Amino acid sequence: MLVDIDSRTAETIIDAFRSKGVIVDVSSLIEKDEELCIECGACVSLCPNDALYHAPDHSIGLDPEKCNGVTCSLCLDACPRRALHLTK
Repeated sequence: MLVDIDSRTAETIIDAFRSKGVIVDVSSLIEKDEELCIECGACVSLCPNDALYHAPDHSIGLDPEKCNGVTCSLCLDACPRRALHLTK
């Protein structure tokens, strides 16, 4: 089953499915090429779901459970090094 849910309620809905024994596969829709990324943060400023964030070590982190890359993809064009791409 493919379900599109609002990012503000995603965690609650995912927890509810999992509590009922449903296997929830939340795969990242965006992948980051670690070799190309210069940790500039351009992607972070545009991510409406806070899926991209500044980690404590100043790197850019990606929370796959918050990413809505297929319908969003704002970060792809924001990246000056093209370090982000859609998964296959």
